[in-house]
Amino acid sequence: MRHAYDDDLDERHPSGRRSLVVARGAPEATRAAVLRAIQTVPLTAVAWVGEQPPLGVAACAPRELLGQSFAAVVVDLHDGVDGDALGQVAGAVCGGGALILQAPPSGQLRTRRPWASAGWAVAEAGGRSLIARVERLLKLGAAPERLAPTAFAPTGSPEQLRLVDSLSARLRQPGSSLTAVIAARGRGKSAALGLSISAAGVSALVTGPSRDAVAEVVRFARGHASWLPATDVVSAFERDLGSLGGSSPRVLVVDEAAQLPVPLLRRIATLSSGAHLVVSTTTDGYEGTGRGFELRFVDGLEASGVAVHREELTSPIRWSADDPLEPAIDDALLLRPGRRPAGARNLVAPAVPTSSVRSPTSPLDAGDAHGELACVELDRDALARDEALLREVWGLLVEAHYRTTPRDLEILLDAPNVRLFVAHVDDRVAAVNVVALEGGLDPDAAQALWRGSRVTVGHALADVLCGSLGFLEGARARLARSVRVATVPEWRRRGAASALIRYTHDAIDADVFGTLFGATPALIEFRRRLGYAPLYCAAGRGARSGEPTVACFRAASRRGEELLEAAGTVAAYELPSQLALLGTDGELTDSALASAVLDAFGRDRVRAPSLDEQRRGVERYAWGPATFEAHTGAIRAWLQSRPELVAALPPREAALVRARALQRKPWPLAAREAGHASAREAMRALRRAMRTLVPAPE
Repeated sequence: MRHAYDDDLDERHPSGRRSLVVARGAPEATRAAVLRAIQTVPLTAVAWVGEQPPLGVAACAPRELLGQSFAAVVVDLHDGVDGDALGQVAGAVCGGGALILQAPPSGQLRTRRPWASAGWAVAEAGGRSLIARVERLLKLGAAPERLAPTAFAPTGSPEQLRLVDSLSARLRQPGSSLTAVIAARGRGKSAALGLSISAAGVSALVTGPSRDAVAEVVRFARGHASWLPATDVVSAFERDLGSLGGSSPRVLVVDEAAQLPVPLLRRIATLSSGAHLVVSTTTDGYEGTGRGFELRFVDGLEASGVAVHREELTSPIRWSADDPLEPAIDDALLLRPGRRPAGARNLVAPAVPTSSVRSPTSPLDAGDAHGELACVELDRDALARDEALLREVWGLLVEAHYRTTPRDLEILLDAPNVRLFVAHVDDRVAAVNVVALEGGLDPDAAQALWRGSRVTVGHALADVLCGSLGFLEGARARLARSVRVATVPEWRRRGAASALIRYTHDAIDADVFGTLFGATPALIEFRRRLGYAPLYCAAGRGARSGEPTVACFRAASRRGEELLEAAGTVAAYELPSQLALLGTDGELTDSALASAVLDAFGRDRVRAPSLDEQRRGVERYAWGPATFEAHTGAIRAWLQSRPELVAALPPREAALVRARALQRKPWPLAAREAGHASAREAMRALRRAMRTLVPAPE
């Protein structure tokens, strides 16, 4: 752990309690107050998030502070509040230090990035979530005074020492093991991993999302660990497990694992089954929030029969156990929402009539302890005022999904195009469905999306139907996207989510319902039973889920039926090609998923593209906004029938076209074979090459 403060200061605050300092007023006045307050703090101990830092202090981006510690972190809120940034920087304040917030007068605080999809006015966005909560936080702060220097030095905790003892003993044993270590920020997780490696006296490989993210593990391993990118780890294991160079037993540590795709983690776990594998992550923070790491990876391993040693660190080390700043930030940003206690207030008044719905898969008797399931749309203004219910709804979404941040909370409560539905039993939430209204774009905006001449924010379904597949009507039609669905454990597989989604179908007047999600066979089958069919499979992992992204749709009007029938003609030849490309790219390791997608779409509908369809796909890629992956089937078929065009290309371009478009080699490999420095460079070069083969459409 790096501490950017001086150990030789005269005044010391060994308690480790951090403080919140708030300067309110005009920008010039608050800046002057902050500069006076930090006069006693060495410049190297100050992090400045905002413009115009004082001489000798560098301006920092919030994410740059992850894993670092400072005696004072200054954040300027005059230009707006960014909840994600606020959560990131709070963990960079060391024990005894201060988080200093510059803010405008009360009533003038605003959101830095008000969320409004294209077609919705920013003024329509509410102010229910972030601003009100941050205003409450600001009232807890003290006025700026000269900060007392701090020399709080973390010395570890009994909990951390127990982890080092148990893990180092495990790493010394012959054979193999799998350990999962989970901790909130500031608990000394990375240091404990490094100390365990050092204490075991073994050589270890350390991997993670970046070298910086795992630097503390390597540092505390004291020469016993070396860094290797995760993809290189996979390649090395595939070549020869024994070539990794460690002394027996072999040790591999994956730190900040929640930032890596789950299929990649599963691949690493499979390949390293003969080694000691330690997989760790940070929760309740910004290295990876939500419980998706546990739900999708750790629980999945245990369900498959793998023995997992679970370890958890709960006691803070970077600051004291009675630190007031951490709970204040957690409360303001709902980082640890928890569950509503029994006996809390009833659900807020619905915006539409409540409808009781029996579970279609498990009929409930009148005396069932679970009671009767009912579905309702929540009034978001009332929800924002009901802290207990908000924590229950938000806590369910956090627990069920991979990464969740305050930005998501802001969208949930404030985005003008979002509607929120819950299934409940009495006053207890059983399931949540967050829905975004999309599409309905005016002719100019629809044309811009179709041509790729304008970025259209907040219309994911329209982007697939219009931008990728090329159907202008996909931007004009009324679309409703299921953004997130979450169910409490006791109601899973009892029909709560299905009942809630059906209720949503009745409550929203739309032409098409759709959803994009990190696909698994079970989720594909779940949507199929509700009348959804997959029409698009992205050749790239969902940033949050780590799974290949599939777009599924369900028609809700005659207009919607005609649109999806047309889109299905493209999916008939593109879906199999997209799945094949996912396989060669190494992103689709589960053959059952490909089968589930094709079964849900209908294998009898799969066919080869016609000549006209081939040309349209090539044109959409070469001259339009579509990605190569969106029309890979049409492009490949068109090129296969025209080998003379490929042969006439310059050697470098011909090599790239053959490698990626015809042989379906992964972008990095295709780039190397064609002499390009990076996959991104190769992507641009392939589009340019295709433009030389087909003229621009009129």
